[in-house]
Amino acid sequence: MAGKKRKQYRPQPSNIDNLPEDLRLDLLELIRDRSNTQTDILDEINGKLKKRGLQPLSKSSLSRHILKTHRAAERIHLAQKAADIIADKLDQRTKKSDIGRVLIETAKSMAYIVSESMLDDEGFFDDKASLKDINILAQSLERLERAEKSSIERLEKEETIRNKLIKEQDKKLNKAVADGRIDPAVMEAARREMGW
Repeated sequence: MAGKKRKQYRPQPSNIDNLPEDLRLDLLELIRDRSNTQTDILDEINGKLKKRGLQPLSKSSLSRHILKTHRAAERIHLAQKAADIIADKLDQRTKKSDIGRVLIETAKSMAYIVSESMLDDEGFFDDKASLKDINILAQSLERLERAEKSSIERLEKEETIRNKLIKEQDKKLNKAVADGRIDPAVMEAARREMGW
């Protein structure tokens, strides 16, 4: 029997999952409003259920749902904080790059996914968090940094070529003015127009 695997079953929907859609939305709205107590929420939802001839919610069912909702919100908050920390560090280095914004948003998404996978059902970091996920994030960030560095080098090379070209053109224009082939006022207007 040791080699036999247990079948995994889908969890049974909770009483709240079985509520009509409009009442579930009302419940979420009531939970979001921190001024409502559990008793207030339960009274309002059970009043609506009674009008429809449906079974009322129990206090324990509502409590479990509120805990589940708050844990999920906390997990999302922690994952967003981790993503923001990584993005902050990247933002300091990517301001010059044309792919900097893409890099930051990609890193945020990846950090969110990885940090979300590292949290257990209670919202605490799991000691057995997938090293594979962390490794994938590290490799991806390394590749993105290389792409960013390449992009910055390309931009710097383009800037150097542009400046060299401007200097060469400026020399030619100055020589043409000195030779009397171009009016100095026309040359100044041309420089202003080209942003030199």
